[in-house]
Amino acid sequence: MEQEESGAPWYWRPVNLFDRTEPDVRREFFARSAVREYARGEHVFLADDAAERVFYLLDGMVKIEHISPAGQSTIFWFCVPGDLFGAGGITGSVRQSVYARATEPSRALVLQRRQFEALILAYPVLGLNVIRLMGSRLRLACDSMAEVSQRASLRVGRVILRLAESCGQWTDQREVALKARISHQEIADMVGCTRQTVTEVLQGICQRGILRVEKRIIHICDIDQLRQCVEEAEFHDGGNLFPQ
Repeated sequence: MEQEESGAPWYWRPVNLFDRTEPDVRREFFARSAVREYARGEHVFLADDAAERVFYLLDGMVKIEHISPAGQSTIFWFCVPGDLFGAGGITGSVRQSVYARATEPSRALVLQRRQFEALILAYPVLGLNVIRLMGSRLRLACDSMAEVSQRASLRVGRVILRLAESCGQWTDQREVALKARISHQEIADMVGCTRQTVTEVLQGICQRGILRVEKRIIHICDIDQLRQCVEEAEFHDGGNLFPQ
């Protein structure tokens, strides 16, 4: 989300893999990679796939999720263009432990792990950026665990703010539009509640004029008010985004 400092946690924002690196680093990364296209709904990789590659998203969106034996999805985050993913390959694991699936037509660079590791050894600043990226995802995972006991309305409000940081775009109407069509079920899979609960929470926020939904795109009409509601719920209203 391009705007003045929002006050959001640093780890909500995308990490630029090539920040402070020399131009040769990006060129070499791209030169060593192959471009792969993925249709909407196609898996980039499966849990238990060999972790021999890392991925850098060029276009589209990819969700990272765990699927239980009963088929229940838990979405950890959505990757947007510029994101590095494939934690198994990044960390040196033998196999992946999660699923990555394109939620819209997408393109990604695919880099063999040995090539990725060689680039990190050659360019230490790139390695520091990877550490920052993995640190941000660890913080997101810790937040998810800490938020389990909070009310669903507060969890939904925080996820909407987090998505605004990663894939939000300011419009001419001074609204923040989430560039991706993220369904109510996918939000439910992120916060650990039912789709019906998400729908009710979003309807409540819309009735207050804070959000509106147009063609399945969420528009945040007043992001400052949404932040204020979330902050007050966290510290004053027992986690209830809509106190009586």
